[in-house]
Amino acid sequence: QAFSVRAALERIAVPVSVVWGAEDRIIPSAYARRLPGSVALHVFPGVGHMPQLEIRESVWRILERHLRAAG
Repeated sequence: QAFSVRAALERIAVPVSVVWGAEDRIIPSAYARRLPGSVALHVFPGVGHMPQLEIRESVWRILERHLRAAG
């Protein structure tokens, strides 16, 4: 990657959730260990690089939680 996602996420002052597919072969889920502790991480087994398409209902529920909290 051309820039540090971790550094960018450390500067964000709002709640952040990251959704990751455990079977992602583009950006392996092991990279999630580099995320700041303030980030909520959701790793889904059997899911690849496109969780927003593969498990859209689960991703939508996570998004809804953020929308309610911002409410």
